[in-house]
Amino acid sequence: MPAPTREVKKLFYTIDEVAKRYRVDKSKIRYYEDKFELKISKNQYSGERQFTDRDLDIFDRIFLLVEKEKYTLEGAKIQLHKRMDVLDKRGYLIRRLNKLKDFLKTLEEEL
Repeated sequence: MPAPTREVKKLFYTIDEVAKRYRVDKSKIRYYEDKFELKISKNQYSGERQFTDRDLDIFDRIFLLVEKEKYTLEGAKIQLHKRMDVLDKRGYLIRRLNKLKDFLKTLEEEL
């Protein structure tokens, strides 16, 4: 019986992948990173930015506030900080539920 295959989820995304996701230039990603004082980790060998799922959650929120809802950068910063606790809790719960779902799928396949 072959071993069940699992989809491998990426831990980090490059700035190119993030820019493609939002359909913007890399410079806009770097601009928002700077203006919102985000702490994006960098690869210790190449020095390239490594965006996590949490970073993408934050960028989702930034793009919603600035691009869709037309907040100013200052207004978006205020809203982002107000909602950061909710975002952290929601992201944490989503990740936990996805892990549970994966576990249940694996368990079902083994039965």
